[in-house]
Amino acid sequence: MGEIKYNSSLSLLFLESGELVHENLLVQYKKLKISEAERFAYRNASVIHSEWKLGMIFWNEGQCAPLPTKPLLLFYGLSHFLKAAALYHDPHYPSSSEVLAHGITTRKRKRRDYSFLQDEIKVQKNGFYPYFAASMFHMKHRIGESWAMRDMLVEFSKLLPVFISLPADRQPPKIDLNEKSLLISAALSLKQKQALSAWLTKDERTVLGITETKGMCRVHISKPVSSSLFLNDKGNYYLNYSMDRIHLPELCMHYCLLFNLSILCRYEAEWWSDFIHHQENPDFPVIRYYMNTITAEVPRLFEPLFQ
Repeated sequence: MGEIKYNSSLSLLFLESGELVHENLLVQYKKLKISEAERFAYRNASVIHSEWKLGMIFWNEGQCAPLPTKPLLLFYGLSHFLKAAALYHDPHYPSSSEVLAHGITTRKRKRRDYSFLQDEIKVQKNGFYPYFAASMFHMKHRIGESWAMRDMLVEFSKLLPVFISLPADRQPPKIDLNEKSLLISAALSLKQKQALSAWLTKDERTVLGITETKGMCRVHISKPVSSSLFLNDKGNYYLNYSMDRIHLPELCMHYCLLFNLSILCRYEAEWWSDFIHHQENPDFPVIRYYMNTITAEVPRLFEPLFQ
């Protein structure tokens, strides 16, 4: 059995030993003030150990797999990792069958002109995603809350240069900041203007007006905006396509992205095969870079969840 290539520390290695999992789990449950901590630690330790080991197998196979099968293996691996973490935080998981479904959904039939980057994931009322988002990250989502794939992907700092390298009409809007206005290097639709105004207002800034000229858009604001609010690549600033930031933990975004990619792999074989074989779709460089590079960082993200 291969090893997970940890990116930062060896703090997860205890999960590869059933005895060490039991010792750590007992401490964790006592810290959580779980009634009958000893009984639950004894019952759940072997399950966590098995979930982690199986996730490791899928994950390592996925890291080495060719692109056509990679998303399926990575999604299965991530799902087993998350189940191990869920049981580490909640001795009663799964407390009902409602948390066993995926908890997110996407468009069932893909049109011929389908674009992965513009596809959306929606949160369902029940299922694993809303469960682990609430139990491990203390996030409550509205039923039907949705995010576009590109809005999540562009939030990964290592992926932003890939988006910037796309044709101009597919790049995130570049922005120049000064004290009284934001100059955006793109014309904005009415929906985008409304979304940007709502975001700035939420950040306690008032939009005094918006003027457009020669494909540029200047947003006049009541007070300066911190550059930390924007996507940053080597001192150049960009807006997310949605005009707002996606404030999701990275593991939540990976779950949504890999779920959707695995759906393509499993149920849209013709589209997925053409996509991989011809490599003509403008989404291809983003998806390939995400799958081959960004996902390698996923195991490191579990370290805080097992401390």
